Amino acid sequence: MFLRFTVLLVGASALWAAPVPPFTLKTVDRAPVNRPLARVGRPTEFWMGPVSEAERAPKMLKPGVMRAGVHRLGGDEFLGRGKWSELPDGRAVFQAALRSPGATGLRLEFVNFAAGAGRVWLYPGDETNPTQPVGPYEGGEDTWSGLVEGESVVLEFEAAAGAPRMLPFQLGRISHIAANVGTASAPRAAALSCNLDVSCYPEWADKARGVARYLFETNGGGALCSGSLVNTRNNSGIPYFLTADHCISNDTEARSVQAFWFYQSSVCNGAPRSLRDVPTTVGATYMAGGSMEQGDFTLLRLTGALPNGVTFAGWMPEELPIGAAVTGIHHPTGDYKRISFGNRADPIITRGRPEPKFHTIIWRTGVTEGGSSGSPIFTNEGLIVGMLSGGPKPAAGKTECDLTPAYDWYGKFSTAYPTLQGFLEERTTGPAPTPPPTGGGTTGTLLASNVAANFTVGPVAGASLLPGIYRVDVPQGATRLEIRLRTSTPNVDIDLFARAGSAPVLTEGRVTSDFSAATDSGDETIVITPTSSPALRAGTYFVAMALFTTGVEARGTLTAIVTGGTTTPPPTGSAAIALTSGVARAITLEPVASGTLLTGSNAYRIDVPQGATRLEIRLETETRNVDVDLYARFGQESVVADRAVLADHRSEGDAANEVITITPSTTPALRAGTYFIHNVLHSSRGVYGEHSNFDAAHGDGDRWYGPASRVWPGGFDVGNGTGDYPGTDDGGHVARGRQRLSHRRTDGRDAVGDPVGVPDVERRCGPVRPV
Repeated sequence: MFLRFTVLLVGASALWAAPVPPFTLKTVDRAPVNRPLARVGRPTEFWMGPVSEAERAPKMLKPGVMRAGVHRLGGDEFLGRGKWSELPDGRAVFQAALRSPGATGLRLEFVNFAAGAGRVWLYPGDETNPTQPVGPYEGGEDTWSGLVEGESVVLEFEAAAGAPRMLPFQLGRISHIAANVGTASAPRAAALSCNLDVSCYPEWADKARGVARYLFETNGGGALCSGSLVNTRNNSGIPYFLTADHCISNDTEARSVQAFWFYQSSVCNGAPRSLRDVPTTVGATYMAGGSMEQGDFTLLRLTGALPNGVTFAGWMPEELPIGAAVTGIHHPTGDYKRISFGNRADPIITRGRPEPKFHTIIWRTGVTEGGSSGSPIFTNEGLIVGMLSGGPKPAAGKTECDLTPAYDWYGKFSTAYPTLQGFLEERTTGPAPTPPPTGGGTTGTLLASNVAANFTVGPVAGASLLPGIYRVDVPQGATRLEIRLRTSTPNVDIDLFARAGSAPVLTEGRVTSDFSAATDSGDETIVITPTSSPALRAGTYFVAMALFTTGVEARGTLTAIVTGGTTTPPPTGSAAIALTSGVARAITLEPVASGTLLTGSNAYRIDVPQGATRLEIRLETETRNVDVDLYARFGQESVVADRAVLADHRSEGDAANEVITITPSTTPALRAGTYFIHNVLHSSRGVYGEHSNFDAAHGDGDRWYGPASRVWPGGFDVGNGTGDYPGTDDGGHVARGRQRLSHRRTDGRDAVGDPVGVPDVERRCGPVRPV
């Protein structure tokens, strides 16, 4: 049998459109910053004076957004009043103070910020001895600070050791946040009484944990909108945040975002939490969006840390039917979280919002207001189907509570989906595995296979990644690693993490690892096999635990079980034939008696360079009724274990053509290094005639034939064509190889009528093209 490979490195991905369920994120809390303001003598305060009428005028403020504040100038004067001091330990510190009368909070715009090893902190200026600052800020793109509550702020810059006394930044605008900064159309500080408290509807508590009030800066001042975290198909935890384009429409605005989480009452119709006490996420990157005419949607990726327990909303990319019940969760006027219940109605046409791209929602109970823009509506199953774009303006002297009926327009998620699917159809579960540390990692307690290790951890004041690290050594050829956490202390929540080559670490409140088991119980299990993502590999796996239950001491056992493998070092070389990028290679496969994995000198390999985005391995056959399957494995050759081929990627169709495509979003993901390529050759189906002497490897040129053999669950023999694979054909007969045809036709044609001398099988494994 004569074949040629085609192997390509290009880029593409398959996209699904099935609904995606929600996902709740578990993070490890960061310890609160407890850093007192350096006591070097309070700097002279720069007094900006009350907001002027000219500043109050809403110049260029984006239409449809809730105004939260005005921008004021004076950064140069503010910094000019500051002073440098030297602390007893030799550090140089710069401090400056600012007051903007009437502000409920202040934000500062940093420009040309390149602090290097220096850091900026912001403190509320009206506190006698502040200890919990906002920050630190260390540089990067022009950006806005988080909100400092009150009308006064103290800026402190701690220079790097030995650095000159120069500020590595400038201040641009100062955002004066207050509810009464407008003119006659000043926004209300509190939501209307016809709004419904979300805490009165516990069945929506999970969905509410993903909806946030957010503050951002735009032309004309600070503004408020609402939005929601959205899940990816594989629960990746990537902090994608869905809102409206009329709120955020570019990356400059996105960088100014500060999201406030869990801003709601603790009990039905109770008092809400203080904004100072809720967790926040500062900063975002603009990913994609569509204008009002395109459906009024924006997708951001938040850049700051997320708190524990936020929910990534599920979504449905299908059209919402007329009459379907919906639920909206939002922050009217930027106030604490509310909920509304309604139905999709026949379209109410309005200028600027094309009917095919928007839902009209009639509210049965509850309403929305300014500040609710960008918030999601959910189906009864809790899946997002739209983003709030706007509603009708009440008549003079009336409010949204007086509207009959009360209704709003929501951009359709089904309209936004084609633009967002490249982000939300995320396949990978995290960063590529970290290579082993130089010299190998030896820290941590070694777990012997199938031997339980006892542990005692806690108590902790908040969810914590525990310092005790364990490790398990996985030998070459291992087929399974199982890590079991069993806790004997009742009602304790401990999560389990594993990482190849280096210990799991805490990054922005999340544990960076290759694998995790994160239920709400104290019993967790991680199983890693060659088909996992990332695949099981030989080397050291490091294991860590995170304790989420506070104030208790937890006890239990940790057990690692390694299946298979040998301690014999891997061979230093491979007999596999190297494929060259862009060069097709013709190969010949001997007939076999049954399904056989071809290895060693009958295998192939391709080196994938750094930065490649797609590896495509294509096997094409011109001969009829031939079945050859295709396999690829990173770093080592495929093997047979428990009568199955262990490989990272496979193409096992009954047809003669097979394709494997590997990208950064496949499972396992594409990575730089060597991939080994193997064929499994099965008994052919109805292939008659001669090969003639086309290839000397075929011996005397006689042709093998026999009943069609289909591979059924069972396994393969490894070898060079002599392995026997018991199977059954379509008629239920046993097919165990091929018989030999001993005659030739005398008319110049073979047994199936083809000209003698024309090869029956030709497959191409062609160029490998890195991109």
